[in-house]
Amino acid sequence: MMYRKLALLAASCLLSVSAFATTYDDAVDATFKNDADALAPLLAKGLDPNTVTSSGAGEPLLMLAIRKNANNVIDLLLKQKNIKVDQPNTLKETPLMIAIFLKDNDVAKKLIAHGAAVNNPKNWSPLHYAATSGNKEMVKYLISKGADVNARTLRGITPLYMAAREADADTVKLLLHAGARKDYCTNDELAPYDIAKQRGNSTEVQNLLKYDHCR
Repeated sequence: MMYRKLALLAASCLLSVSAFATTYDDAVDATFKNDADALAPLLAKGLDPNTVTSSGAGEPLLMLAIRKNANNVIDLLLKQKNIKVDQPNTLKETPLMIAIFLKDNDVAKKLIAHGAAVNNPKNWSPLHYAATSGNKEMVKYLISKGADVNARTLRGITPLYMAAREADADTVKLLLHAGARKDYCTNDELAPYDIAKQRGNSTEVQNLLKYDHCR
């Protein structure tokens, strides 16, 4: 009798795992296809909208949808009461950061309206990504929403450093005007000016970034 119960329990577990795998695959497929009509019933049956991919960087469905420009799925996921709008992948990137890097500013603003954090202390932040991609509209918008213009990663990298690295004079000017520090250096004692000079960026950018010493 005991063996029979164990066998039934094992069979039940296998069926549960199989059912979850099917649901997971269907959810990912619906997200990739921007098929909100296919995803909605899965969510109604209890699928966690924060489900992450089992491979790669472990990205939540919301992040996948952003990468695939799946706006119908994005809207559906944001309507879920238990959606974690800031859920990161294993690289500590948030959905907002991905939207900004891809210059999908409408989605980025939608995420912020749903409570997405504009700061990510001690890690790469949305403003870092906006500066890196030269997304000037979002640089302005993030600052208006309280983004820390001098946010530093664990390696001491600031948004201004990334703008200087990419030789984007307009973004450099925006950040400086908002109070970005030219003398905030990385752990390797490289200031924004140093990386701009190292990469042979324009004289205009270098002149904007001249500083006295690291802080």
